[in-house]
Amino acid sequence: MNSRASRATSSTACEVVPTEHMDKFVRLRMERQERLRGDSPLMARVVLVEAALHTEVGGPAVHRNQLRHLITLAGADNIDLRVLPFSAGGHPAVGSNYTVLTFPGEVEPEVVYSENVVNFVLQDENDDVLRFQRVYDRVWSMALDPATSVNLIGCAITKLEE
Repeated sequence: MNSRASRATSSTACEVVPTEHMDKFVRLRMERQERLRGDSPLMARVVLVEAALHTEVGGPAVHRNQLRHLITLAGADNIDLRVLPFSAGGHPAVGSNYTVLTFPGEVEPEVVYSENVVNFVLQDENDDVLRFQRVYDRVWSMALDPATSVNLIGCAITKLEE
């Protein structure tokens, strides 16, 4: 995500992020994204719902660039990106957006990070983390394989270019 795309995404949160804080918010997003690159990049397993591929934020050009960026990310060794297609139907994470954070050398996930329009939550209770992990594993199993996911992203780009 470039700063233009991050600003477009962040501007949709104007009720939560006051305009005067937008530059800081965008900078923090860009810094967080940098952790996926460099000498010691973080590993990421990402499931995107197909609707995200069709939700235009920032106009067609920004949206198209975002989708191309996803394809680039999907080609990185440290990123496994998959799309949960509409055809998967209902899934156990409907309405949820969360990240399971694991740390090197640990067998089980330690923390779940989730956010909503007013705050974020870090959950580290073992039972809760394991429940989130089970839901994530189920959604992961419902998602398309990496190559098919990239093809679906490519189809979304093609539709934007029509």
